Amino acid sequence: MNIVIYVGYYKNPWCPDDLGKTGLAGTEKTVIGLAQRLAEEYNVKVVGDVKNWSQGKLQFVHSAYLDFTASRDILIGDAYIHFVKQFDKANVNKRIFWLHNTEYYPYYKGESMHPAECERLIKECDLIVGVSKWHRDYLIEHLPDSISHKITYVYNGVDIPHVSMQKRRGSYIYASHPEHGLHHFFYRYLTA
Repeated sequence: MNIVIYVGYYKNPWCPDDLGKTGLAGTEKTVIGLAQRLAEEYNVKVVGDVKNWSQGKLQFVHSAYLDFTASRDILIGDAYIHFVKQFDKANVNKRIFWLHNTEYYPYYKGESMHPAECERLIKECDLIVGVSKWHRDYLIEHLPDSISHKITYVYNGVDIPHVSMQKRRGSYIYASHPEHGLHHFFYRYLTA
């Protein structure tokens, strides 16, 4: 089985060698961890604005060097809905849209896609994955009703050995970017 994880656009290309060196954000770390685990059993390619890199069954391939028409068993798009459009000439068995952030990115080749086109692309996905129960419910509320049965979630894992602080009652730990939904937490907190 071959699995492709499409990560879209990045200003600075990255790969597993950058872990602990360049301050990779949560999405990149999660993609690396997922890809490494999947590569224990399957052939996995992470593609997008990444550095060319390989080890065993895992490859990172910059988009400039990828054949977007080749067949794929599983195609996972991370955050950028245009992954469906990018691979539209490929024979793909399953399309999974993994939204690591609260919202998806509607950009394709430097332009914002029309909302109707984004909706069409989302409907072509076999599964839409959020990172919590709250995120799943948010997606069900904000995406077309016709795809609500395709929306699920996985827990956004925390690498516990790297957490060096104790959780205190009545507090929370938020180690991410504000666009990842922090405003929703504050809204609930302030209106409670």
